[in-house]
Amino acid sequence: MAGPKPKPTNLKLLQSNPGKRRLNFDEFRPLTSIPKCPKHLKGEASREWKRITEELAKYGLVSEVDRNALAMICTLWARYVEAEVAIEKAAKADPASQGLFVKTPNGFPVQSPWVAISNKAMEQYRLYLTEFGLSPASRTKVTPSDPYTPDLFDVNAQKTDAAPEKPQGGLSSI
Repeated sequence: MAGPKPKPTNLKLLQSNPGKRRLNFDEFRPLTSIPKCPKHLKGEASREWKRITEELAKYGLVSEVDRNALAMICTLWARYVEAEVAIEKAAKADPASQGLFVKTPNGFPVQSPWVAISNKAMEQYRLYLTEFGLSPASRTKVTPSDPYTPDLFDVNAQKTDAAPEKPQGGLSSI
């Protein structure tokens, strides 16, 4: 299939439906919830899981079905951090190389494998971020709505005249 990937209806609504095309309100929209962190994520990957899922949940952009994609995002982040730490360590051992080059057994300088690992992890991480609307470029296309405003398109929402009360304090009270 040629052309750009289809956007979810919620994302189109946040962007004010720029194409003015018919919206599909019957698409699969799982309930917002933070999935349990997979057991194989350790260290930096586990910390990234906690950070990113909390942020995604604030805007209703995470559910149980996103667990695998989120695990991949967190793994890529941890791989990137590991590669950058290795580059920094190599730079301390050989300041002239800045950690970017290693010498072959014949003495020729070649790119450090850690640089390739870092670059590939960054590339893949960036692609996954756009899937969740988390890259700076994809974020500029989204205007988050007030999370305390009821969803007008949610047929399962209770019919009330009043929106839920906003919490007191925080940045909104400044």
